[in-house]
Amino acid sequence: EIPEKVSRSMRIDTEQARLQFARQELSLLEREQSKLTVRAQGQGRLGLFLKQVCERVTAQESLAQLFDEERPFLLVQIPSDRVADFTPGTELELVFPGNRIGWGRVGEIPPQTSQATGSNGALGTTLVDVHVIPMGGLWPELPFGSQVVVRRPR
Repeated sequence: EIPEKVSRSMRIDTEQARLQFARQELSLLEREQSKLTVRAQGQGRLGLFLKQVCERVTAQESLAQLFDEERPFLLVQIPSDRVADFTPGTELELVFPGNRIGWGRVGEIPPQTSQATGSNGALGTTLVDVHVIPMGGLWPELPFGSQVVVRRPR
């Protein structure tokens, strides 16, 4: 009888009920947390955040851009009137920062173009994005957005 009196005076039964309630609430929150976790569809290095904290998103909208380190490529913007000089398979000499030389091959040319604007804001040259894939030795690891000189051997 003494242990019961001590237990009641210490309110152990109330605290045990609170503990049980807290465990149930934690279990519910853990399940909710797993619903809020966003998983990438592929592997790669995080390149660009496309959305900011607290910004609204819709279902299936991209939150970030991943760069595939296993299949690197350069995105070369060329004037649309020079697209015939860069047909798929064309070999290119690449000069990376630090004057490191590498080689690449034109992989694909997407069908869309983009407009370049001049310094005064007027529309300028129409550009085509050309994908250049590695050829020969490994390319150096560079920050995304680095500028590379592209030369077409004669």
